[in-house]
Amino acid sequence: MPFLLVFVAAFALALTLTPLARLLGQRYGFVAAPGGRRKHAGRKSRLGGVALYVAFVAA
Repeated sequence: MPFLLVFVAAFALALTLTPLARLLGQRYGFVAAPGGRRKHAGRKSRLGGVALYVAFVAA
């Protein structure tokens, strides 16, 4: 049962931190611009992985 609690807590934390990291990335310029080898059409935040890492470490 403790494994389920840890999983749910990490999942909730990742769901909370990912949009926050996206906003902070766009606000402070941590974005990947389109062009070259990148296939995306617009500017994408590069901090999404940080949010997932924090949730993983917190679990």
